[in-house]
Amino acid sequence: MLLEPILGFLLLAALYGAVRLYARLWLREACEQPAFEAWVRSRPLVAALKCRPGREVELAREVRLTLGRGEMFNPDGGYPWQHYVVTYFCRPLGPGVVGLFARRAVVGRVHQKRPLLRELWKTLGRELGSEVTEIWLHGRLRSPGVRAIADRRKMSWFGAFDEAGALSMTAMIGHPRWLGSRAA
Repeated sequence: MLLEPILGFLLLAALYGAVRLYARLWLREACEQPAFEAWVRSRPLVAALKCRPGREVELAREVRLTLGRGEMFNPDGGYPWQHYVVTYFCRPLGPGVVGLFARRAVVGRVHQKRPLLRELWKTLGRELGSEVTEIWLHGRLRSPGVRAIADRRKMSWFGAFDEAGALSMTAMIGHPRWLGSRAA
């Protein structure tokens, strides 16, 4: 009789521990989206930074340093972006243009902490805002809003960093001329 409450408490503690362990190791934020993962594996251009010609190699190096491992969450994108950890890399695309490409996407785990993509833009704006004259983002990187209807296969975002390093964006159809046909 005396052991029943103790066994009940031990069983409850074991159940609590098992649930926490499951959530920590195996619980994912969402179901996998094979079409999205395949699109990311195709290494699409998802952002481009315009700078003065001849500065693209230095800018790409600075962006790589800021990216670190390149694994980031993007809660500002529409579904399924906000549930994935996407790995990015960058390289010069041509005179005065640096491209940011997606390389890999893995569904995030509930307790997983990764840098946010918006923090990359803030850091780039603070540190390199004067170097970057214009920025282009793929339409899938940002959500146009809850009630907005947009074909994000055609839509993209265009903007620049202001003097304080904040990124201001405007929705646009297509791509800027300086990007040419390089956008996916």
